[in-house]
Amino acid sequence: ISEYGSSNENVARITLQTHELTKVTNLGSDAKEQLFLAANEISHRLASAQSAALELQKMVEDQTRQIEAGEHLREGRGVELPFIPSLQILFEGYYYNLKNVIRDLGGTPMKILYGKRFEEASCWFSFKDGKEADVSKHLRRLENSNHAGYSTVRELIDRNRDNFRHIISIRNAIEHPGGSAG
Repeated sequence: ISEYGSSNENVARITLQTHELTKVTNLGSDAKEQLFLAANEISHRLASAQSAALELQKMVEDQTRQIEAGEHLREGRGVELPFIPSLQILFEGYYYNLKNVIRDLGGTPMKILYGKRFEEASCWFSFKDGKEADVSKHLRRLENSNHAGYSTVRELIDRNRDNFRHIISIRNAIEHPGGSAG
């Protein structure tokens, strides 16, 4: 039994897209099953990140409303500082799940669909400006690299480079505070 069902839009969309993808490819039954399992894991990580983001948003909105209403001012008892319970845990969970989505996309799905597994989230972009991401390089070198499917993935990588950089940098900074990873 899963924590997130198909009523979650991430789970539903990724499940449907994976199903449609497997219908137009000549993957064997084992590869299709592996792809579905990976897609399920990825969609649940997205749903967890979304859940954390929505919870954070609600808490911030509640705190803002209380401040605007003057509820933080306690008559004769000083001022209550606004706070969000479990802020660090929610924040870390959000970025943990997003970074793992990026990393997991490079795992089983890339191996099945494009013949190579990418173990690190940083394979989707380069911290060095002008340097091509490892995933893009691999797709460009494939035999039919001009195929629309390959160029679409490369375009998605290029379009989301800043998002990848942001997510990975923040998560690395959380994992290694004071280090140079983030």
